[in-house]
Amino acid sequence: MDFQYPMLLEKADEHIIQKPHMIIEPKIDGIRGILSTYPTFPLLHTRHKTNITKRFPEIISSIQTKEPCLLDGEIYCVDPSTGLDDWELTMDRFHLHSNEFKIQYAVRENPAYFVIFDILYYGKNETNAMKLPLWQRKELLQEMVVTNAHIQLMFFSEVGKQVHDVLKSRGHEGLVVKNKNSLYYPAARREWGKFVFYKEYKVVLTGFRHKGEFGVLCAFAQGDKLKPAGVIEFMAPEHRKTFFRYAYQNKIKEDQMNVYVHPTLNGIVKTRGLTRNGYLRTPVFVEYSISN
Repeated sequence: MDFQYPMLLEKADEHIIQKPHMIIEPKIDGIRGILSTYPTFPLLHTRHKTNITKRFPEIISSIQTKEPCLLDGEIYCVDPSTGLDDWELTMDRFHLHSNEFKIQYAVRENPAYFVIFDILYYGKNETNAMKLPLWQRKELLQEMVVTNAHIQLMFFSEVGKQVHDVLKSRGHEGLVVKNKNSLYYPAARREWGKFVFYKEYKVVLTGFRHKGEFGVLCAFAQGDKLKPAGVIEFMAPEHRKTFFRYAYQNKIKEDQMNVYVHPTLNGIVKTRGLTRNGYLRTPVFVEYSISN
């Protein structure tokens, strides 16, 4: 057994933490990984069954289990300036799939880690752990996995507002809430939810994509100058109508890619934060405000 499509998360709100029989885990900003120690050497796949074993040699060389296991977890890299998991650094590692020299350099300069939160199969006879409730699978993980610098077990706690507030204050991307009695349902979304700690930013809407998929250009106002902030691709239909009504009345110019408008229409977006280049990360439009 070297792969199983993983159980998925539903979108949730903060009310989910008030439900009974739930536990909280920090949401790691990385790549979902299925790690197998069957039959004689470890294999690492993404949740879409892409074999990435050779991309993360420090994880492969570090994994030790007392019996063969199929494990579910998250691959991530750490921003040394914050000590937190970092999506861009993780993707830098993910894209190094064909250059062994660069991979070995990255192992030293941008090491990857694997945090394990579930066990699907174990033992030479491939005992199915997915039929056990989550709390028993968590206990089984403690017995089976040897932790070290690159291999950890996921911290979890009974739900509560205090745990939620601590995770948010520490800068985590969000939280995952799971029914501690849930079985494991491959490729399904049930009894597990995720809640993202979004940040809000005020932006100026400066244009839209002329071709291809929908996208509104936006910028940050810095004094009397504008700094590009990226493209908003998620906007409710009623907000799109308002924007295009404004845009066609306030068009400045256009090129092969974009149409540009007078930068007097402001909006609020929510996002998971900024990229290292200062762009909004997957922004979602929230509401409008007109500047004076």
